Amino acid sequence: CSFTLHVAFSGKDIPDVSVDVPVCIHPGLGMPKAADYIPVPRPLPPGKYEIGAYYFCDWVRPEHWMKVWRTDPKRKPALGWYDNCNPEAMDWQIKWSVENGISHWLVDWYFVNDHTVVDYFERTFRQTRYRRYMKWALMWCNHMPPGASREEVWTRMIAYAIGNCFSMPEYYRIDGMPYVSIWDPDCIDRDNGGGGGCRRMLEKARRMARDAGLKGIWFQAMANDDSSPEGGRRLHEKRKAQGFDETTVYHYLGTDGKRLGPRERAYADVASSSYGYWKALASVPGIVTLPNLSTGWDDRPWNDGSTVVGKSPELFRRICASARRFGDETGVRRFCLAPLNEWGEGSYAEPNGEFGFDMFEAIRETFFKKPSGGWPLNYTPADVGRELHEVPQATGVVPQRETLEWR
Repeated sequence: CSFTLHVAFSGKDIPDVSVDVPVCIHPGLGMPKAADYIPVPRPLPPGKYEIGAYYFCDWVRPEHWMKVWRTDPKRKPALGWYDNCNPEAMDWQIKWSVENGISHWLVDWYFVNDHTVVDYFERTFRQTRYRRYMKWALMWCNHMPPGASREEVWTRMIAYAIGNCFSMPEYYRIDGMPYVSIWDPDCIDRDNGGGGGCRRMLEKARRMARDAGLKGIWFQAMANDDSSPEGGRRLHEKRKAQGFDETTVYHYLGTDGKRLGPRERAYADVASSSYGYWKALASVPGIVTLPNLSTGWDDRPWNDGSTVVGKSPELFRRICASARRFGDETGVRRFCLAPLNEWGEGSYAEPNGEFGFDMFEAIRETFFKKPSGGWPLNYTPADVGRELHEVPQATGVVPQRETLEWR
């Protein structure tokens, strides 16, 4: 059944607030309880296309979840306010990903001076039961103060990756080379003598990998200019000169200059402009374009900076269809979702209270052939009687800007 819940709030020193909450209750799936563990994943058979996704791993802090809950509670993940240090939560993410066509994650990764920080992913992934089904790779978040990308740090980071990450059987490779994404190549230039410094560091890393018995390293760069197709193309050419094998963007939020207001753009315009942006980048020879499938943006929980309004599974399907068209025309066969689970920035496709599994199902229904036995059934822990331990709630947590009203 479906109905609307009418709620009114009032009290001392707060304005009266009324909200209408749409409620839809679906029939139960009638599934047996999974007493032992999560049912084993049923990955989709490999197809013509390969789909990856950026993965944000820092969901271990109650204050982060509280900011999301207080600002936009409908984003609540199907896993609840989960703990990224819980292997069962990650096994659910693996299961859902591979059963909907996502074969690898590019993980936000932080290396400062001589050690990793925010290493929840690596520690947890090693404890999962289903890691053999999922590939992963590093996305070095090097957007840090001057000096953070200097040669001695870079050398230690590459040595760490060779010794601790590339050797894992689940580590993602392109043409036999371990895959590494770099957030800001210009920081590497900045910290290593200016122009030419980044290219020199990439060449050094590839030599280190070959000396360790590897074929090399496949380096991806964030282009981070989605203001216009021409702007993206110019930066794509710069990344080629810096020595990269391919480029992409972490979030594609381009709209061909269209805006609804100073801090608002429309997701429909993002969907309409994606194809032209990819075509502009693909016109640069000698470097690969990795199309980014936008999962939206609304960063009110983190910064309340800007919003892309009107996100919907239907528009996301349009983006996927444009990507398939682009791939058929250009021969590109790899695509990457903007963050799978960046709940604080409003970039998410993972199952949630707002859209359910609709965005995941758009991926598999666009890029893959339906198996003869039908698509794997999408369901949540509650459907099989499993209860996940959520991050404990925190009190007194408010959005980051003091002037931001409670929503």
